[in-house]
Amino acid sequence: MSKNMIIVIIVLGICFILGISYIAYDMIISKDSISKFNNKISKLEDSIINDKDMNFAKEDFTVFISISDSEKKAYVTNSTEKTLKKAIDVAKKEMINNIKKYNINPEWVRLDVLNEKKETLSKEFYEEISKLNSNTYRRGIILDSNYDIALLENEINANNIIDYEKKLFNLDNLNKYITSDRKEKLKLKSIPKKFTTFTCVSYIDDSKKIYKLGTSENNFGRRETSNIDELFLIETIENASEYLIDAIKENGEFIYRYNPSTNEEVKDYNILRHEGSVWSMIQAYNLTKNKELKENIDLAIKYVANEAVKYKDNNTAYIIEGKNNEIKLGANGIGILMFIEYMETFKNKDYEDLVLKLANGISDMQNNDGSYYHVYMYPGFKKHEKFRTVYYDGEATYALTKLYNFTKDKKWLRKAEKSLQYFYDNGYEKYKDHWIEYSVNEVTKYNPKKEYIELGLKNITVNLKKIMEQEYWYPVNLELLNTGIEIYDRAVKNNISVKDFDVGKLIEAIYYRANIQIDGLFYPEVSMYFENPKRITNAFYVRNQKFRIRIDDVQHNINGYYKMYNNYKLIKKYSE
Repeated sequence: MSKNMIIVIIVLGICFILGISYIAYDMIISKDSISKFNNKISKLEDSIINDKDMNFAKEDFTVFISISDSEKKAYVTNSTEKTLKKAIDVAKKEMINNIKKYNINPEWVRLDVLNEKKETLSKEFYEEISKLNSNTYRRGIILDSNYDIALLENEINANNIIDYEKKLFNLDNLNKYITSDRKEKLKLKSIPKKFTTFTCVSYIDDSKKIYKLGTSENNFGRRETSNIDELFLIETIENASEYLIDAIKENGEFIYRYNPSTNEEVKDYNILRHEGSVWSMIQAYNLTKNKELKENIDLAIKYVANEAVKYKDNNTAYIIEGKNNEIKLGANGIGILMFIEYMETFKNKDYEDLVLKLANGISDMQNNDGSYYHVYMYPGFKKHEKFRTVYYDGEATYALTKLYNFTKDKKWLRKAEKSLQYFYDNGYEKYKDHWIEYSVNEVTKYNPKKEYIELGLKNITVNLKKIMEQEYWYPVNLELLNTGIEIYDRAVKNNISVKDFDVGKLIEAIYYRANIQIDGLFYPEVSMYFENPKRITNAFYVRNQKFRIRIDDVQHNINGYYKMYNNYKLIKKYSE
């Protein structure tokens, strides 16, 4: 036998052994996954059977089983049978085939059982969605008599199956989804004139715990969070900050916006939101002491100091918006907040000289009456836009007061007081702005003037109805309310009359907003239906903008929950 022939035989033998080993390993993994799945689905089935909301007086039962390994979009099977057990068994059998075929590790398993349905004319359906914000239709849809094309609400919205702008189904997206290898359904040539819509009783096992999913308007399709306590607040902040860690690039810049439904990163930027996001990461670090947070905070803060700061002269600095060379008052304001929070947290004075120069930049934009000029242009430092957003006013004033606390130089407090007086004289409570509330709170720590306190409390009383009615994707409301309770407490301690202020309603609003904002959090039961679940889980999103995640969506939720955590004992005190 030739030497070459011997080598060929050896190579073939090795390949055979490796192939057998791979098959054996695959079988072991598959067997473990099936066992894991069976165990979870059994517990979920028990939860459904014992659920008081479940309607068992029905002619048939439709069930949906969804599983994900946390890294890929969920596989979904459904079945309709005369008994619940039979329906679950049929859907389970199909899912086990998927586990074998795609080698899925069932980290997340969700069981939905149809509990209420109604026949709907397509015309009526289009009229209904014409009144809705994007991605807010919250019922499942069955498009054929055999229930082959039956989709959960999550599948519909995660895959853009409804075109909310045109108020129609997106037939292309629908067919792309239902004919994928994981669904293997029939392609539709048109939407039927009549179809079925439905809701479910639903549970998920996320490998930590089994949760029942809500059915009310503000917690639909996600776990109920009735107990907002200190542990919940810490966990929410810690988990959300993980998204910001993952969003930072090597150069310190953030992935500014990510669209989960299209799996795309949006090429845009806003330096204020960069700074605000770093500020919230430092707040998260104060609670968690996560070393990875510190490393990424350093990267992101150096990006601002090295790439975004421009000097007008030796004593005056501005933070520049690179995409259009704008100098925005608020960028200097949040920049100061970010740098001071960094130095106070990590016990250094690395950016002391820079914050003084940024404060001089704010002084340069402050008018004699305490108002501010909002936008200059770079280069040249020429005036460009007198007023853009009330946010800038509060951000600058809050920053000047934080700088006073950091340096003990009273000139910064005097400048902040001048602006706060301007806000009071001009009825700034009409803006319902959380940054104004921050600035009132900070100034009144050093000068609890009755007028300032009144402005802070009016900012709540005048706007409380709007706050209670506003959509869940408006997280700055929680910041405003939790800052307001500090102002109320200061009024009480300084014997300033609060007899017309209803602290009970304030506390009710704090808990309401804390709960409602969770409806914009990617828990596994929501994220599992998107292309890249691991990337988005525990991040905050904006549903009516195709579930977009922008860094400030995460930032403001962290800010609000951080404020609530720090004020938790105060909230409890006035609850009693």
